[in-house]
Amino acid sequence: PQNIIFSFRSVVGDIGANKGIVIAKSGFQSGAYENVRNTNIELKTWEDFSEQCVDKYLKTNIKKLLKMKSRLFRLAYHKSEYWEYYDSLDGNKQKEINILRDDLMSIVCQISPMCLMLQNEEHEEIGWSREYIDEIICNAEKKFEKSFPAYYDYFEYVNNQLEIIVARIELIYGIKILEI
Repeated sequence: PQNIIFSFRSVVGDIGANKGIVIAKSGFQSGAYENVRNTNIELKTWEDFSEQCVDKYLKTNIKKLLKMKSRLFRLAYHKSEYWEYYDSLDGNKQKEINILRDDLMSIVCQISPMCLMLQNEEHEEIGWSREYIDEIICNAEKKFEKSFPAYYDYFEYVNNQLEIIVARIELIYGIKILEI
């Protein structure tokens, strides 16, 4: 009801908050919208609020992956900065590194479209799309033969795999490559 909005508006003003958000499961009375016009109060349905939180959660996790992506790609693609370490290994260790690099490249290929989408979210043709993220995760389920019932499960799996693979490569090469 609008009287709740009016009271909340007073509380937000009294404590000096930058913004106040009222979340309603079943919507608002028409007067509530009048009460928040030209104020720092937002009215959101539960669905609107959930959508906002999910996008923020996804973008936060993808930003973390984006920070590592080029370094991971160089490691997986066996760029020249790692040749001396690879060349100094015996044949068995080189085979192990090759398997680890293939596993790493699989993950890099999975996260790259998300990272690209985040980098280019202002471009309409590439832009941000949760549906596309869902499609990427669905493809990852097939690729890795795992189920990711929630976004958390997907990011947890990717981060754990990256941690394991990079730690193993670091151990074999004897160098620190990346903080995950």
